[in-house]
Amino acid sequence: MRTDPMGDTPARDSSDLIVEDVDILFEIGTLRHIHRSWRQFGGLPFANVAEHSFRMAFIGMVIAVHEGANVDRVVQLALAHDLPESRTGDANYVQKMYRHDDVEAAAREMDGRSALATHFDALRTELMAGITIEAKIVKDADNLDCDFELKEMRDKGANIAEALAPTREAVKRTLHTDTARRLFDTVNMRSSHAWHLNARNRFNAGDWKQEEK
Repeated sequence: MRTDPMGDTPARDSSDLIVEDVDILFEIGTLRHIHRSWRQFGGLPFANVAEHSFRMAFIGMVIAVHEGANVDRVVQLALAHDLPESRTGDANYVQKMYRHDDVEAAAREMDGRSALATHFDALRTELMAGITIEAKIVKDADNLDCDFELKEMRDKGANIAEALAPTREAVKRTLHTDTARRLFDTVNMRSSHAWHLNARNRFNAGDWKQEEK
């Protein structure tokens, strides 16, 4: 594999073609159109791969701050973690019993000769090894985004969260950080509507507010 020991972006000479960069950026954009596979369970409108990666990067940032980890590295790892799904798609825990994707080949061929190829390769190597605190945090964030989404579905009236409760408890036992475990418990106790109900709004601070008599 290519290496990127310092995490710096290597300089490229003038012979490199910018078209390689344009192609991978177009391909990354298509992650917006790839459904995550557990949409099959209940047919609910779960986030696509790009949306999932977006929020999990922020979940990772929160965990990193609490755990004293490198926030910038966590964000990079989070944004890169599902890029090969552009070519392999996403598989749920049933489908993975029957298929074995060549993720390494998908990632290598997707990277091509783009400016980020060496950097992406180093990020994937770190994620696969799962040794650094940053890699462990990203794994936790990847799992926790599912619980955020399940809670949102529950608050919409969908009961899939109850059906999947045993699998989510099993996932909780795999979480690496204390912060992730605290988030897991809080997500399941907290309403997904609390943020806007408690924000300054027309009901509690505006023209809908009723004056005390």
